[in-house]
Amino acid sequence: CIAIASGKGGVGKTTIATNLALAFAKLGRSCLLIDFDLSMPSVDIAMGIKYEKSLKDALFNNVKIEDCIYNVDGCSVIPTSPIPTFFKDEENVRKLKSLVDKIKEKYEIILMDFPPGSNVELLDEFGKDLSLILVANPDKPSLVNSYNIKVIAQEKGCEVIGLVLNRAHDDIDIDNIEETLEMPVIAVLPEDNVVKESFNEGMPIVAVDEDREFSREIVDMAKFLLKYLKKAC
Repeated sequence: CIAIASGKGGVGKTTIATNLALAFAKLGRSCLLIDFDLSMPSVDIAMGIKYEKSLKDALFNNVKIEDCIYNVDGCSVIPTSPIPTFFKDEENVRKLKSLVDKIKEKYEIILMDFPPGSNVELLDEFGKDLSLILVANPDKPSLVNSYNIKVIAQEKGCEVIGLVLNRAHDDIDIDNIEETLEMPVIAVLPEDNVVKESFNEGMPIVAVDEDREFSREIVDMAKFLLKYLKKAC
């Protein structure tokens, strides 16, 4: 189980989660992407899914979780409707963990698009079962937020795989960022307006333009993660 997380919203977390899920599918891996951003979900928008049943129904309306799964270019996806007060009740988080436990053995990789922020409730519940990829833009507030999330996650027993720098420019000092944040940068993704347009059109760029630099970097990250996970096992 890998969570795509960030210290704040608007850094491109969902764009990366959706494209990474499709990259795993392109590489022949069975991947399930779950929208955990229960306040402002957008995985369905990014992947062009028009759903009838969602994670919300599986949690609260006795719908089977299997009936909430949609296929997008070989990738399985569970979207959700907004549940603004979800994290105010610890029992809700336990239900969420139970649903993931029921279905995770059917997939090689479970990707979770986390809400922005510390997500202490999720980290407490999933603990050592969870690895994190942090997403940040190359500005100081975003990087500091990522460092803070890393510290919190490690205190909860979660593994932090590394940092993805999104909307990056050419003169970034990667070595300095890695040394300061005390974690590796596992991908550097360029600023690209076409990527934003593809999100709004519900067509992740990996699916429509595999030769674009952003797409190539995402696929390279997927390959790195597969090697990383195999080594970890």
